[in-house]
Amino acid sequence: MRDYLPSEMMPAQLLALYALNEKMESAIEHILYNYDKFSPLVKVLIMLITHHYQLQKKIKLNISNDEIQQFIDADHLKLLQLECSLDFSPYIGKADCLIQEIGFPPLLPPFQKMNEWERVLALLLDKSKELSPKNKEKKESSESQSRIIYRIDRHNNINPYLQKSKDGIVWSKGRIISLTTFQQGMSEMNETDHALTLCIKKLSNDWEEKSRMRFSGAKPIMQLVGYPLVFSNENPERQITIRKEEPQITVIKTTSGFKIESNVDTNKIEGNYMVKREKETLIKIIELRNFQRDIILILNRISIFPLQAEKQLTEVLQELNKNFIIHSDLPA
Repeated sequence: MRDYLPSEMMPAQLLALYALNEKMESAIEHILYNYDKFSPLVKVLIMLITHHYQLQKKIKLNISNDEIQQFIDADHLKLLQLECSLDFSPYIGKADCLIQEIGFPPLLPPFQKMNEWERVLALLLDKSKELSPKNKEKKESSESQSRIIYRIDRHNNINPYLQKSKDGIVWSKGRIISLTTFQQGMSEMNETDHALTLCIKKLSNDWEEKSRMRFSGAKPIMQLVGYPLVFSNENPERQITIRKEEPQITVIKTTSGFKIESNVDTNKIEGNYMVKREKETLIKIIELRNFQRDIILILNRISIFPLQAEKQLTEVLQELNKNFIIHSDLPA
């Protein structure tokens, strides 16, 4: 249920969230945003799950039947053809032959149409069986009704807030926590909060307590990757996702040469990190080793290599492939 996963894990995450009746909005947003970058196999798996469980209203994507057949019409992908035989026309007519050849029917559980109220009641029944009434009441009374959240402004400055709740559902607006108090430790702290206390820097030039303490650099942003209690300082009700990415290099062949792109914005590099506000609710962070940072800065000096540089560029990419994710129109 992490906010960020490698693309090859997205079909599994989507399937798991559906099976567990959990919220899928964050995963769907990630899929829609990155769909064109996914490999053909990942695209087919996402479309299979979308069609099989009738999620088209939530995930508005499309691959033609011809494209699906083109991607998976190979002997070593017959198990995937079997799964597609319930939903995609190129394989519906081959279902019986595939079952006979492979020896068993499709593995995906069949879709059972269920009203939302039925799903809610089934979920409530499962939850109610987890604890006896006495134990449940005891557990609820012992649960903390305070929590620490973080608000990030448009300049990526972080401030911790203490929120309280009577029922664990509706939370107060919260009061800001001084970084002196935060650094000393609080009973409401969890593992992430304690890790963030190590990211506070004391500035010796100022005399006011509030201005002397700061979260230092990009490390606190890295600590909050995937953490759910991060919100916008300007819109406190709006949750912010912090996503970690690996450094990537993309080579696109054009009529004038080979265009080099990267997911690292050199203007946003600070030390060994790049932090970029992709949109109001998404912050992207990339951790760079020294040589990776240097390579990105070197590549940034030229945006297009001439066509006659293909051989040398191929050799360079083969070496860079050991430490970068490479997307290239050049031959491997």
